[in-house]
Amino acid sequence: MGPVRAWLRSTAGVTLRVRAQPGAGSSGIAGLETRARGEVSLKVRVKAQAEKGKANQAVIETLAKALGLARSRLSLKSGATARTKLVAIEGDPDELEAALQRLVDET
Repeated sequence: MGPVRAWLRSTAGVTLRVRAQPGAGSSGIAGLETRARGEVSLKVRVKAQAEKGKANQAVIETLAKALGLARSRLSLKSGATARTKLVAIEGDPDELEAALQRLVDET
């Protein structure tokens, strides 16, 4: 069995499972979180409240900044009204996986 990850490779990049925590004291990456069903997500804390898409936008901005990517390379694939979201990240899958692993290792 391989390493437990919160992302899946695709030909266009990676799809990342995120667990958002809106209304946090500060924005940032809080490491991996394993849910009761065994789903692994990258926990992202954002100051923005979960209203009118503000938290979703903040999640994208926080991830883009943490990964050193342009926001335009990230898009919300699903979970607009849920805390668990899927975020598509465009780019070279090998480079993105390495960046995500570094990010996880730093938290």
